[in-house]
Amino acid sequence: MADLSVEEMTTKANSVTDLSLESTRRMVQMTNDSLNVGVKTMTMLDEQGETLLNVEREMDLIKQDMKQARKNLNELSKCCGLCLCPCNRLKSTESDWRKKQVREPKESKQKVVSSQPTAVRNGQAVSAGSAAPTGPYIKR
Repeated sequence: MADLSVEEMTTKANSVTDLSLESTRRMVQMTNDSLNVGVKTMTMLDEQGETLLNVEREMDLIKQDMKQARKNLNELSKCCGLCLCPCNRLKSTESDWRKKQVREPKESKQKVVSSQPTAVRNGQAVSAGSAAPTGPYIKR
């Protein structure tokens, strides 16, 4: 360091300063780019949220229209406009749809065990009620 002249040290300090300044400019540019991406993302999410709300409103209207159409079909299928014939009765698709949504678990093919096999100790069957073993004991 002692063998460098003042001009060389000044030149080296200026180059380090220039590199730091350029690095800082790149960081500021990347920060601005990230900020712009965040703003665009928020705008798109807001638009998508509005679209989802519109879809929900439309689905509610469709559901109301379906109920009204079902009522109208039931009115049309009435015999002489007074009573509903059992053969012309329409099945409710809404209840069928709900049944499909909540499926009941399929019954297991295995049967429920009502009793356990008896225990065998020393060659003799042990009943479930007796806790102590029965039979001949080995004496020491």
